[in-house]
Amino acid sequence: MAISMNTGLIGPMLLDQIKNRITLNGWGGNDILAIGDGLVQFGHDLPDIAASLFRSYPGSVKMIVIGQANQPGWKPMTQGGPNGSLTVLIGLLLPAVLKCREAAINGDLRQAGMGSLKLALSPGGQIRVVNGDGKLLPAI
Repeated sequence: MAISMNTGLIGPMLLDQIKNRITLNGWGGNDILAIGDGLVQFGHDLPDIAASLFRSYPGSVKMIVIGQANQPGWKPMTQGGPNGSLTVLIGLLLPAVLKCREAAINGDLRQAGMGSLKLALSPGGQIRVVNGDGKLLPAI
């Protein structure tokens, strides 16, 4: 299963980790927060996670990837180098991920409460959502 994704914003190592984890036995039962390094910060729902993310990294996140998790939360994935880019993985329970997927398809961030995530993004940053078949939807 191939994942089409613009790799300009994140390093190839993280891209491989995301691809391997998503394609491992399909996406359905996997937990996106199990990818890579970093400590998981648990949250109640997407607005709570967005507020915590903004407090921690205001305007400095290059990419946010939203996918299914066993417990809602987020974790940073810092890329190497002195000017390393920051990617954040957000894990949500399935009903919330479905709302985010619908919002991504419709291009309406307000629909799932994702508008507040934009505050944490750096200029040119992206929000991506993992689709049910393991592919990343186009950037919102």
